[in-house]
Amino acid sequence: ETPSPAVSSFVAEEVHSSSPAVTDNDSSSKDFNVVLYVDEKGIVLPDSSAGILEESGAYDGFNRIGSGVAQVGSDALSVRIERKFFRFDYHRIREIRLREGVAVVYLKGDSRGNIFIAENVLFARVLDESFSRYSQKG
Repeated sequence: ETPSPAVSSFVAEEVHSSSPAVTDNDSSSKDFNVVLYVDEKGIVLPDSSAGILEESGAYDGFNRIGSGVAQVGSDALSVRIERKFFRFDYHRIREIRLREGVAVVYLKGDSRGNIFIAENVLFARVLDESFSRYSQKG
């Protein structure tokens, strides 16, 4: 199964796997149910607020990749959507813009934002803490 160019171009690394992802959205978990969009048109700019996501019809300009489980790790954000597994290595991330339950991830060398909308509002905080710890190591 070959991903579309729009999908494969925004992803740090794609790994095919058939093992199921475990999800538990309590406050101690690092697994979160998310919907992933790609901002192909640059609607949400890195230097602007992610508040555009709250406006009516804002999602019309985004490419919806799908819903799945995101796992916040010590060196990467991983997302499983159906049978596809996407990995956003922290060393390839230029910037992350955060709001409650929403993260917009910008990769180095790419102006498009990868928008993660989580059911659990703690997602953004857990991602921010993990990315900050990783960044302080380097």
